[in-house]
Amino acid sequence: MENYENQFNYYTRDDKLLNLTKKLKKSKRKNIILSIVLVLFILCFVFMSAVLLIAYNIFKPHFRALFGKNFNIASISQISKHNQIDLEKFTTKLAYIDDAINILYHYDDKDNKKIEDAMFAGYLNALGDKYAEYMPAKEFTEFTETTTEGVYYGIGCIVSQNRETKDCRVDLVYEDSPAEKGGVLKGDIFVSVNGENVRGSDLDYIISLIRGEEGAKREIVVYRESEEKNVNLTVYCGKVDIKLVNTDVYEGNIGYLSLTEFTGKSSSQFKDGINKLLDQDVKGLIIDLRNNPGGELITVCEIIDYMIKDRDGRYTLNQKEEIFEEGKTLLVYIKERDEIVDAAYANDNHEVDLPIVILTNNATASAAELFTETMRDYKKATVVGVRTYGKGVVQNIIPYEDGSAIKFTVSEYFPPSGYSIDFKGILPDYSLDLAGYEIGYDENNNIAVIEDGKQYIYTREGELVSESDIIVSTASDIKNTDKEPHSENLKIYDENNKFLDEDWYNELDNEYNDKQLLQAIIILKDKIK
Repeated sequence: MENYENQFNYYTRDDKLLNLTKKLKKSKRKNIILSIVLVLFILCFVFMSAVLLIAYNIFKPHFRALFGKNFNIASISQISKHNQIDLEKFTTKLAYIDDAINILYHYDDKDNKKIEDAMFAGYLNALGDKYAEYMPAKEFTEFTETTTEGVYYGIGCIVSQNRETKDCRVDLVYEDSPAEKGGVLKGDIFVSVNGENVRGSDLDYIISLIRGEEGAKREIVVYRESEEKNVNLTVYCGKVDIKLVNTDVYEGNIGYLSLTEFTGKSSSQFKDGINKLLDQDVKGLIIDLRNNPGGELITVCEIIDYMIKDRDGRYTLNQKEEIFEEGKTLLVYIKERDEIVDAAYANDNHEVDLPIVILTNNATASAAELFTETMRDYKKATVVGVRTYGKGVVQNIIPYEDGSAIKFTVSEYFPPSGYSIDFKGILPDYSLDLAGYEIGYDENNNIAVIEDGKQYIYTREGELVSESDIIVSTASDIKNTDKEPHSENLKIYDENNKFLDEDWYNELDNEYNDKQLLQAIIILKDKIK
């Protein structure tokens, strides 16, 4: 019995060993197969990455921000280590400061969210890029709603800020808006909002005080220059549907279209406005871009494309740069560090073949400047007004998961002629102010106005620099300008007397007191007669 039990245990152990051996062999085969699959997967991944990288380099211009809003952020491996902030050192120092404040600061309550936002804003401000900006979640949401949907909640006016005086001035009051109902007028300067003095405050902060949910009450004090006094107003915030385009028809079948910005629905509204005027059989067209701050590059390209024919290859003929497609109508090209990286062309098979005058002022900026200069490059328009703002760069908007976003400059864009808009602006063909006085410019881009036998030099923000008895007879006598105006026709009182007795002139002059608009009408009347 004992021998049988030992023999049974022997066979049992042998069977177990055999089963274990089989399992080990099976596991080994499985591991080998998995290893082979893993190696093949890695090889496929490396191969596909190489293919994608090659494809990206080949088609790089088509992946840029010209026809999209955002770039992709580079991976960590693409970021130059020497250009990174030492985050370990930074966080150590920040923790030290935070501890010191938490222990010793008893003057007031600490708002951590406000501190964090200020730190992010400080980073963007320190870049030296005057267009860089950090937008907290609420501000970015409002920005997105306004630019993409054309709707926001507030009082309904466009404001700008004088760089020198910091005055916040109303440039436009939307029709049927809470601001219009509350008595806000174009030209008003904000003094206080709900009892808080805002003279000298940042524009973004003033806007944040003015905006509010539907029904929110705003007690506003404005300084009204026409009355030379402060005016108290009560305005209730509401939903503002932004009408980007307004049209009219003047005497002599001259169409008028104003465009407030190149964002959101402006492309479709612009085309609808143009078609509305064409249906009324207008013979000439005024496009008013005064106080237009610009907008999206893709939008302005769509609008230019609608105005210009497709196969005008004057700026792509015999070009050395391979990126330009010969024979096509070049609308804009983009440079990064002096290298052309992208270009856009007309391709919608549509053209508006009418005499056109574009109105500009020193608040005409960015995309509005590109539209103006591209139209003039193709001899499609004459420009009347004041030298424009001078912004010719592409900005990138990078949103973050908490709803905030950063905005900064990534490249510079150029009209077909290659004229550099940034910091220079565009000098009109007929350079005159609202009152009809001829304007020149000095080497610092200051405005020289001739009035009552004297020459007045102003900054672009309107601050008087000097007054002298030296008379500059025409704007072209001022040297060092990039583009000289056709100043021989500037003096509307001297050289256009044949129009001054017309009833339409007196009516327009009395109703609008806008000699820039008057000059545009005079030019078009002469072209279409």
